[in-house]
Amino acid sequence: MTIETPTKPYFESLQILRGIAALSVVILHVLHEVNVTAIKMAVTVPSWVETQLPFWVGVHIFFVLSGFLMVYTSQKLFETSSGWKTFLKKRFQRIVPLYWFYTTAMVVVILILPSALDTASLDWAHVIQSYLFIPHERPSGGMKPILALGWTLNYEMFFYVIFAALLFLSRTKLIILISALFIGLAASYTFISSDWAMVKFLSNPIILEFVAGMLIANLYINNLRLPSWGLLIGIILCLSIFLCMPFKIMGVPYVPSFLIAIISVAVLVLAKNN
Repeated sequence: MTIETPTKPYFESLQILRGIAALSVVILHVLHEVNVTAIKMAVTVPSWVETQLPFWVGVHIFFVLSGFLMVYTSQKLFETSSGWKTFLKKRFQRIVPLYWFYTTAMVVVILILPSALDTASLDWAHVIQSYLFIPHERPSGGMKPILALGWTLNYEMFFYVIFAALLFLSRTKLIILISALFIGLAASYTFISSDWAMVKFLSNPIILEFVAGMLIANLYINNLRLPSWGLLIGIILCLSIFLCMPFKIMGVPYVPSFLIAIISVAVLVLAKNN
């Protein structure tokens, strides 16, 4: 089987999607900070802050992209005895130094200006687990590391470790095993006691987005392509979901973000001439 090399337009569309995802995350955090500040100052929260639009979509897009890229960029590592070393080395170099730098900066700020932060505190167990990407409940509450924005990296590292451990398998077998594991974890999420904080955190159905990304990569590698008009239909569908779909469907949150993330990555990757 011949493995295609991505063309320049494909990389351009991927970068555009990343940019949109990053922008949505920025908007999400701006809305959150404005809301928190307004409450602290005992003033009326601006009406535009109370938008119901799913700006969480950026986080979900990054998760689907991660699943896609891990499979697509690791094709030479499957069925090798040392592939896991190469894989983890690349992940470490790409993520860990920068994350540790900002985590250290947070620790320094807490030491020097402890009153400047509302939720972070200098509990050394909290600090160590944050550096090691171990999901845990922080002293002030919530399953977040000392650098709160790093909560997504706890999921990423969980995915990377399992992915690396199974690289001795073929691509198909690896995808099947990880998919089965993650589907099983997600299905058990509501039944896991909150006392098992780490297990419950790692069982969040958001991990299914890694599965979606891996499946999209497998379709791409196997040369499945959508019709040329698929990209336009996908964009229209994503916009419609973003603007019109309720935040919750049958009590399940983040459904719009989940659907938009999968559809957007799929059409940008699989549409012909991309």
